[in-house]
Amino acid sequence: MRIKLQEKLIFLLNRLFHRLYGSFAELAAAKTGAEAYFQWEFEQAERSYSAFRPCINLQDKSVLDVGCGLGGKGLFYLQKGARTVTGLDISQTNLRIARSCFAERQPDSSQRPSLVVADAAAMPFADNSFDTAISTYTFEHLANPARVLGEMQRVTKPGDGVFISFPPYFSPWGAHLTDWIRFPWCQVLFSEKALLDVARAIEETEHIHASLPDFARIDLAGAVELPHVNKLTVGGFERVLRASPLEVVSKTYRPVGVEMAGILRPVLSFATKIPLLREVFTSSVVLISRKLG
Repeated sequence: MRIKLQEKLIFLLNRLFHRLYGSFAELAAAKTGAEAYFQWEFEQAERSYSAFRPCINLQDKSVLDVGCGLGGKGLFYLQKGARTVTGLDISQTNLRIARSCFAERQPDSSQRPSLVVADAAAMPFADNSFDTAISTYTFEHLANPARVLGEMQRVTKPGDGVFISFPPYFSPWGAHLTDWIRFPWCQVLFSEKALLDVARAIEETEHIHASLPDFARIDLAGAVELPHVNKLTVGGFERVLRASPLEVVSKTYRPVGVEMAGILRPVLSFATKIPLLREVFTSSVVLISRKLG
C-alpha cells in the first residue's frame, strides 16, 4: 500500500512539473539527435571551463578527455588551444557517432581528437602521458570513481592539472530519470522501486525509450536499481579524494539555481557550506587538482 501511495504521488508531481530547468533541461532538449547532443557537449565544456578558470590553460597542451561522449567537449578543448586531445569513452556506440560528427564538422582530420574505446579505470596509456586530464558529467556514471581518479593522476604529468566536474547523486536531477520523471529530487523523496515502477509505466504508454537516439537510451526493463548512475554523493567523492595522492587546488560546490537566484544567491551558497544541506543544494562539484612531482 505504501508503494502504491508513493506511485500516486510521483504521478501527481510529474503532472505538476511540465519542464526541467537548468543544464538538465538543455540535456533533455539535446537528446533529439547526434548533432544536437554534440553541440550540448560543446556548450557544457564551455561552462565547465569557466568554472575551472583561472587555473586552467589548455594552450599547446596534450589533453585527455575522460568520458568524451560524442566528442563535443574535445572540439571545445581544441578550440581553446590544446595541441592534442585524446577522447576516452567506454561506449563503442558513442565513439562511432563521434567519428561521424567530426567527419561532418571538421574535415581536416588533424584538427580532430583521437578517440579511444577503453575503461577509464584501466587506461591504455603510459604514466605521465598528458599535460591535462579533464572529466565533466562523467563521474556520476563510473563503476569505480576511485580507480578512475587514480588513473587520471597516473597518466598526467607531475605538476599538471586534473579537472573534474559532475552532478552529485542528491542534486535535483541526480537520478538521471528525466526522460520519464521531471520533478527535482525524486530520488530523495521516493524509493528506487517506486521511481522505477512509475518510469516503466510511463514507458509502456509513451514509448520514450524507443524515441531516443541510440546513445541516449536507458533500458529500464528488469532494473532493480536506478540505471546509468552510481549514486556518488558529495561526501562519497570527498572520501575518494582524501584517498588520492592529488593535491587539491580548489574544490567548489556550485549551488542549485545560482544563475537565476538573484537575492537568494548568498543563501544558496551558504547552504552548500553546511554538510547535510550541501548534499541536496549542490548542483555540481568542481575539482581543480594537481599531480605532485
